[in-house]
Amino acid sequence: MSQSLPEQITPTKSKKTPLGLNIIHSPHLGLVVSILIIIKLVGSVIFSLLQDSTIRTDNYSESLVDFDGAIGKAEFTRDGSAIIFTAKAKSSTKYQIYLKTLTNDDSQLFFNQTAQLLSNKDDHYWLVSRAPLSDRIAYLRKNNSICGIYVATVITSPRLLQTTQQQSSHLQDEQKVFSCDQQQTHNLDWSHDEASLYFSAKTKPSQETLFSSVHPGYALYRYDFNSKVITRLSGLNQVGEDEHLLSASSDGQWLAYVRSKSQMRWQYYLSNLATGEQKLLLDTGMHTNGISWSNDDKNLLVATSDGPKLISLSGSVNDLIFDQESSYTLDAEFSANGTKIAINSLKSEADLWRHPNPLTSNKQANITQMTPRSNQALFKNRKNFLPAYANTSHRLAYVSYRNSRTEIMLLDENGAEIQLTYQAPYDFSLTQLQWSRDDSQIMFSANNAIYLLTIDSRVITRITDKKYDIDTPSWSAEGSHIYFSSNKDGNWQIWRVDREGNNLTRMTHQSGASARESTDGATLYFSKYGEVGLWQKKLDVSSSAVVTNKETLLIPDFSIYAHVSWKVFDTGIYYHSFNNNQSAINYWDFNNMSAQTLIEKADKDINCSQFSVAKDQQKIAILHNTFQTELKVLTLEK
Repeated sequence: MSQSLPEQITPTKSKKTPLGLNIIHSPHLGLVVSILIIIKLVGSVIFSLLQDSTIRTDNYSESLVDFDGAIGKAEFTRDGSAIIFTAKAKSSTKYQIYLKTLTNDDSQLFFNQTAQLLSNKDDHYWLVSRAPLSDRIAYLRKNNSICGIYVATVITSPRLLQTTQQQSSHLQDEQKVFSCDQQQTHNLDWSHDEASLYFSAKTKPSQETLFSSVHPGYALYRYDFNSKVITRLSGLNQVGEDEHLLSASSDGQWLAYVRSKSQMRWQYYLSNLATGEQKLLLDTGMHTNGISWSNDDKNLLVATSDGPKLISLSGSVNDLIFDQESSYTLDAEFSANGTKIAINSLKSEADLWRHPNPLTSNKQANITQMTPRSNQALFKNRKNFLPAYANTSHRLAYVSYRNSRTEIMLLDENGAEIQLTYQAPYDFSLTQLQWSRDDSQIMFSANNAIYLLTIDSRVITRITDKKYDIDTPSWSAEGSHIYFSSNKDGNWQIWRVDREGNNLTRMTHQSGASARESTDGATLYFSKYGEVGLWQKKLDVSSSAVVTNKETLLIPDFSIYAHVSWKVFDTGIYYHSFNNNQSAINYWDFNNMSAQTLIEKADKDINCSQFSVAKDQQKIAILHNTFQTELKVLTLEK
């Protein structure tokens, strides 16, 4: 590695604008983020929030009280008088389609007191999309094992809804368009003339085989109503890459979609529907949940983990701030006339709790909250997650979301909370924290590179270049090498460099998502993107070179969500599993080569996919989180 490569970030104090908003300058993202402020505060904004209304859980006649993240897709009706959305009642396991009528009273927008159930209670509904020229909607419907995409006309008149209240469904002229796989079909949108449906899928509908034997990623498709033919529009067939979150422009020229890579890199593309030309609009690290076009086709409204954003066709990004406590946006849609936005946002609480390890501790020991709450009032909507115990002590590093930023924090052995980063230009929400062997540094990945944070000096140093995507770094057993996953050669594989970032070596050839060395350095354990299981390869202890390319499956139920939180000890491996819709923390015992379930998600607040085991294996730090979704309607003026 050349001497000019490493960059160092020294801690600086936060700077605030006069309005108290953090301004983030991130040259690594290649974009400039402009903050849109409410017009009462700043007179030169593009949009202003006039009035917002919230669908509150206690307003539902269907007892939709504890959503637990269960509001799905939302769409305005064509005339803007109501919102159609999917949601799951607290007592139900199935999503249904609801209609919420909007009323204008003295220019103040508000929701009436009830939401009308449109769909059949016996089935599961998802992926609702409104047609641009009629009152039809397209949606995914599942009855037992039969699943398909359907089209129906929605009754939107309140009078008709009342007179048909006894009907099993308010979806008229329902027709099944084609069969599909619920788990492998994402996103629906109509063409501008209602002649086609666009969608993304991992397998081609009505076919059983994948396009590749190794996770090919989601691809884009078009269904033609006249010919009843499904045509594939694109597809990368690369491990860990998906094309999804699509939206068709109203002029019929463009299909906007997102290409995501390993949850760390999100690229916004425009596909010319006439020529097939692909245009890269933006390459960013923003975690994205949905996109839709503005009514004039000049902007994309994007739902991200950092709130709703407007992206112009030139690639500029503007924040639309509507609620600092609901910044995580699941979905955002324009009304047909462009004067309103429906935003499905997620309110959550996340913190770390200490659990006794059933392997080594008294199972009746107390479960205690770890991070101090005395200063919670200082940080609006604070969340703590991604825990990482030190190797030589009970110190705990973790990521904390506070004041609309992520920072790395340290909890010392006395329970005191120490902030290690101050407005460093990185998003720590998608990385894992890895302590060095002597606990003097913490390693993380961000902006397509691996960095080291020195604890004492708070200095951050980059140790790899930025020529390719990088994810899930981890230390070798003796601390002289670093493993990580990368798509350097087109597909995601496990690579290794020395501590200085030199001597790059490819360690896998089929697939690789995350890796750990055994404590004696004789075995490399690794997971794969999109595949359940943990594999192993033999290493030469003296050189750490791969003895053979032969790989064998070790743990068959290692979860596809477990790439961040798993830990190797002398006698076994702690890992996350997801079997029969049950999330759990397990222990794989090397002696009897079998798994033991330690902690199951009996408590809905426990997130078993984020945990850390202390060095003495007495305690396990686990993320606890609660969720509530809210559907808001914003009125905009230009």
